[in-house]
Amino acid sequence: MNGFTSFWTRLRVFAFLCVYIGIASYAHAENYIGSWGDKSDTWSEVYLNSPVTLAIDGAGQLYVADMGNSRIVKFAVTSTSQGLQTKLLARIGAPGSLAGQFSLPFGVAIDKKGNLVVADTANYRIQQLNAYGSPIRSWGKQGTGNGQFGMPREIAIDSANRYFVTDEYNHRVQVFDANGTYLYQFGTFGSGQGQLRMPQGIAIDSKNRVYVADTFNHRIQILTSTGQFIGQIGSGNCADTNVEFCYPRGVGIDASGNLYVADTYNHKVKKYSPTQQYLATTGGYGSLSFPNSLKIAGTGVYYVTDTGNSQVVRFDETATGTTSKVVLGMVRGADGQFREPSNIAISPDGKFYVSDRLNHRIQIFDKNGTLLAKIGKNGSGGIANAGNQAGEFHQPSQVAFDAKGRIFVADSFNSRVQVFDASGKFVASFGGYGFGGGKFVIPMGIAIDNAGNVFVTDWGLSTISKFDANLQFVKTWGSYGNGDGQLNRPIELSVDANGNVYVADTRNGRVQKFDNNGVLLTKWGTNQGVANVDALKNWGTGAGELFMPQGVKVAGNVVYVADTSNNRMQKFDLQGKYLGQWGMFSGSYNGFFGPTSVAVDASGNSYVVDLLLQKVKRFAP
Repeated sequence: MNGFTSFWTRLRVFAFLCVYIGIASYAHAENYIGSWGDKSDTWSEVYLNSPVTLAIDGAGQLYVADMGNSRIVKFAVTSTSQGLQTKLLARIGAPGSLAGQFSLPFGVAIDKKGNLVVADTANYRIQQLNAYGSPIRSWGKQGTGNGQFGMPREIAIDSANRYFVTDEYNHRVQVFDANGTYLYQFGTFGSGQGQLRMPQGIAIDSKNRVYVADTFNHRIQILTSTGQFIGQIGSGNCADTNVEFCYPRGVGIDASGNLYVADTYNHKVKKYSPTQQYLATTGGYGSLSFPNSLKIAGTGVYYVTDTGNSQVVRFDETATGTTSKVVLGMVRGADGQFREPSNIAISPDGKFYVSDRLNHRIQIFDKNGTLLAKIGKNGSGGIANAGNQAGEFHQPSQVAFDAKGRIFVADSFNSRVQVFDASGKFVASFGGYGFGGGKFVIPMGIAIDNAGNVFVTDWGLSTISKFDANLQFVKTWGSYGNGDGQLNRPIELSVDANGNVYVADTRNGRVQKFDNNGVLLTKWGTNQGVANVDALKNWGTGAGELFMPQGVKVAGNVVYVADTSNNRMQKFDLQGKYLGQWGMFSGSYNGFFGPTSVAVDASGNSYVVDLLLQKVKRFAP
C-alpha cells in the first residue's frame, strides 16, 4: 500500500467510520435555517446518500439502507437481451421516530418469514416491518444494558430466525428472537480472541457460524453462534495484502461457503475459500470508493454498496474475470451537490467556498446556497475531475483568504497549497511532496494571520508549518504523539486577531492553541486536553469534551469546534472555556452525522459542513 493510500486510509476511517456515534441529544443553542446540497429523486431515478447495507429477499429483490436519506430503497435487477435492467419498486420510510420512520438506518435484513428488519440506528432501535413496509414492532433504546444499544449497526439472521445485531459502540453482538426478545450477547472490548473493537458487518453461514467484521481490529473473526472463537483472517494491522485489511466493514458468505470481505479503506472486495484461503480481489481506488456492505445473489454474483460514490454495484464473476455494473444510484456530482464536503470558508466579499472533496473541486455559493462558480479540473464531479496540473485538485481540504482576497487551498493529495486570485485564476503553488523545509505529505488545514503569514497542517506528518507573506518557508513545529505540543493527525486551523494559532488535534481529542511561532499556550478537550495514545480513549461526551474534532474556527472571541465524532458543534472562549453546544446524532433537519467544518458570518450565522449527510447546514444565533 503506498504512502498516500495509507495516510488517507487512516484519515478516512476517523472521518467516516468513527463519526458513527450517537451519544445524547443536546439543547439547541443555534436555530436551524436551511441546508444546501440536496437533490430530489425523479420518478425513475434515485439519488442515494451514503448507502450502507443491503438485503435480498426470496424473490431476489434488493433493499438498500439509504442512510443519509433515512429510508430503505427497494429495487429489482433482471437480465434481459439488452443487459441488466433495474426497476425501482419502493421507497420505504421517511425521517422521523414514529413507527415506520427512520433516523440514519444502517442495517437491513430479511428474516425467515420474509419480514424486513431494520437497524434504525439514530433511533437506537430495531424495527420489524412486513414485506410491504408496514411496521410490526420495534425494540431497543440507547444504553449499555441487555437489549439496549450504543449503536445498532448490522443484522444477520440464523437458521432458527434469530437476529444477530452488531452493537458497534458497545463492542458486542446481541441476539434476539423474532419477537424482539433479548436472548444473549457475546463480545467485549479488546483485541483478544472473541473480543471486538467497534464491530460492524456480520454474516452467518449454513452451519450457523458467525462472521464478524471486527473493524477496528482490522480482521474478520469466525465465531460459533454463542461467540466462541474459531478463527480469523487479518493480522490486526491496517494494511493491504491478501490476508490483511484496513477497517473491513462488510462480510458475505455464498452457498459454497466462500467468504467475501468489503475491505473498505482499501476500496476492495477480497474473496476467500471455505478454509479461509485467499482467492481473488476486485475493485480498488477509482473503481470502488469505500465499499461498505455486500450481499451474495447467486453463484458468482454479488452486490456491493459503493458508499463513497452513493451507488450500488453488481459484480459478476466469470471464467475470465469479474465484471461490474452500477445498478442503483446517481453520481452526486451535479452542480450544488457534494461528495464528502470537508471545509467551508467565507471570502472577504461574502462568498462561501466549499471543498467538495471527492468531486475534487471547490464550489462557490452565496449565503442562500445559490451556486455562483466552481474551481477544479473541469468543474464537474467524480474521480475524472481529479488532476495535478495548475488549478486542478486531488481531494482539496481547507480554504483560506489573505488580505488581498487571494484564495489558498490545501490540495491534499497533490501535497501542495494552491493560490488563486479573487476571480479563481491560478496564481501560484507551494509545497510538494517531501519531509521538511516547506514540503508536505498530506496538507489538510490552512489559515492566514493579519500579517499574511500562512500556517499549514500536515496530516501525514502531524506538524504545522509556517510561511511568510511571500510564501517563503519559516519553520515547522509539532511531531507525532500525544504530549503537549505534539499532534495526532491534525486537520483544520484557525487564527485569532493576535495571530495565535488554533488546531483541531483530531485523534488526540483536543484543540491546541499556539502563539505565532509555535509555543503552546493552552489546550482543551477530553481529559482537559491530556491525550491517550489510543485514539478511542480520547473519547469524551460531556460539555467541553471532544471526540475526533476536525474543524475549528475563531470568530471574534468565540472558538467554534466541529466535534465530529460526537456529531455536535461546541463553542469556547479564546482560553478554551466551554460556552455552549448544539446538534445531535440524527437524520433530522437539525441533526448531524459528521460535522467537519464551520464558517461564521458577520451576523453570527454559522454554516456547518456535514461530511456524511453531504450538506451545508445554516444556523442563526
